[in-house]
Amino acid sequence: MTDAHSRIVRPESVPDWVLRFVDSDATPESVLDVCCAFSSAPIEERSVFQNLWRPVDFKAWPDPFRLTCAKDGPGTCAERIRAKLIDAALALPFERDPRDSLMALAVIHASCVLARLHPDAEFAEVARLVGSPGADFLTKFASSLSGDNVMERFRLAAAETPSCGGWVLSIRPPH
Repeated sequence: MTDAHSRIVRPESVPDWVLRFVDSDATPESVLDVCCAFSSAPIEERSVFQNLWRPVDFKAWPDPFRLTCAKDGPGTCAERIRAKLIDAALALPFERDPRDSLMALAVIHASCVLARLHPDAEFAEVARLVGSPGADFLTKFASSLSGDNVMERFRLAAAETPSCGGWVLSIRPPH
């Protein structure tokens, strides 16, 4: 068990995939693995994970502005985007300033569009996985953008970057 996870006691009800994550150093690979396991786990196991999870747990995650960079690995762009969306949804109850959540979700939404994923479907699936209170926020956020240009609304810019094999997002300065 790492020092960061010393608050966790090993009850028999904690699934193996959760224990493997909390007993390892958080790396981009381990974060992706746990998000994939979370996505396919039964609701009871997801609930155990959510009760143990804290925002610091995903500190190893790569730059969210580069989620669509194919060469940035681990995993595919779609897997990284889904994992970052799970991370953002799990962080919602811990956010002190809701503007941080809005910007993180905007970057993920824009990444979905750039990766040719369907943002509404991605947000709906993660909302189903995390349940309340995050589900309501995700659903409202995604529906508030229908017909709207998320890039313009959140002052995001995208630059196709051959060296990374995809798009890099940035925040445009105010006019």
